[in-house]
Amino acid sequence: MIAVEVLQYIQSNFPDLEVIAIANSTDDGVNNWQPSLRHYCKKNNIPVVQLTDVYEIANLLFLSLEFDKIIQPEFFKTDKLFNIHFSKLPAYKGMFTSILPIRNGEIETGVTLHKIDSGIDTGDIIDQQIIPINLELTARQLYEKYLQAGIDLIKKQFAALVSENRDCFTQSIIGSSYYSKKTIDFGNLKINLNKTAFEIHNQIRSLIFRDYQLPIVHDRKIYKSILLSVPTKGKPGTVDQEDDFYKVLNTIDYQVGLYVDKEDELWNAAKTGDIDQIEYLSQNGYPLNIRSKQGWDALIIACYHLQTDFVKYLLNNDWDINTANYKGTTAAMYTMTAASKTNNLELLSFILTQSPELQKPDDSGKNIFDYAVEYGNSAVIELLNSYY
Repeated sequence: MIAVEVLQYIQSNFPDLEVIAIANSTDDGVNNWQPSLRHYCKKNNIPVVQLTDVYEIANLLFLSLEFDKIIQPEFFKTDKLFNIHFSKLPAYKGMFTSILPIRNGEIETGVTLHKIDSGIDTGDIIDQQIIPINLELTARQLYEKYLQAGIDLIKKQFAALVSENRDCFTQSIIGSSYYSKKTIDFGNLKINLNKTAFEIHNQIRSLIFRDYQLPIVHDRKIYKSILLSVPTKGKPGTVDQEDDFYKVLNTIDYQVGLYVDKEDELWNAAKTGDIDQIEYLSQNGYPLNIRSKQGWDALIIACYHLQTDFVKYLLNNDWDINTANYKGTTAAMYTMTAASKTNNLELLSFILTQSPELQKPDDSGKNIFDYAVEYGNSAVIELLNSYY
């Protein structure tokens, strides 16, 4: 997201600059929970090149924004090489900066704009923005704060980077730390329960990043953790009390409250139209507005499975009729697809009365009418045309 937003900012505010982009190796040109730089560049006719292609550009200003390759300054003909790093340097050089400051109980972190030198995040600092870490902050929430702070720093300093009218200072040796890729084994994530409440709470919230993983305690995924002021009542790691949504865990000193994830139950309720189940989830405080890794929410899933009463329930509870997945496929599009395949037009007829944005295209540039023509169901096409 940061690369796309920065690129948009540069295009809007520095139109005379020639811009090229280098995409990460994992960027397949498809938007997911973060927009694809490659997709944005293709849509806006911005050249995407390889890293080696820019080495010989003498007047280059190079911005590394969550770039996945090591930059070796000696290969460049320019020294205007800059990086946005998600930490308050000199601390937390390297990897996992959304996890480790939380896990280590830090009360603040930051985002740093710095020059790129031959080390790993060791270049002179140009500017920083501090981010407080409160006791509820999760890895996913911290990452969102990093993104916004990084965008803000670039907007604040970009003109100075272009004009070379900038100050910088050397990183301190005091407080410096580095973490490599080997620091965390994501194939073997375990919560050490033989710890204090504070330590366990920090372990758990440092792994709450639904797009990648949720921490597991006693075979249950946990989406939220809270510190309790109740002294422990048993052996560390044992459960003092629990129900379907919540468990109280004993630790070395105090107890920790853990909220059990119910994503599978939510999706199943949407697929089957089980209104009682979604009300049960809601009454017990479970967040209904989560998304799957594909970007689906409860309304999209219910629409695709033609669960009319369930869809009406969600819309009556202020759900956005124009909700879409990460590729821009709207709930109305999913409804049209299901109607085209089944000849069941009941839900589509209702959806169309709710004034959805029918002309809005998805990432491929197609709208609901385009897809309806591709499916070729004449009854669906006629129904859509009556609202066109």
